[in-house]
Amino acid sequence: MAEGQLALLVETNRMHDRSYRSGGRDEQAADLFTQKLDGVAWRSKPSSYIVATKDRTVQPELQRFVAKRMGATTHEVASSHVPMLSNPRW
Repeated sequence: MAEGQLALLVETNRMHDRSYRSGGRDEQAADLFTQKLDGVAWRSKPSSYIVATKDRTVQPELQRFVAKRMGATTHEVASSHVPMLSNPRW
């Protein structure tokens, strides 16, 4: 992997809903982060991103990378994967 790139690993054996799984672990593509899309709002409108620092599903460093790439204002919360459920008062 080149410097500055992040890898996304999906542990399919820990997924509760297997309908998201299209193949084995080796087939879990991370093209979610490399797709080119037209007309996405975050390119033209101010955006915010909540980084869940205790997230064990999506690593916080990956969250920061995505937020930086989209030019979002970041807010870090000591929370698990879904901050609005695990830390609703934030």
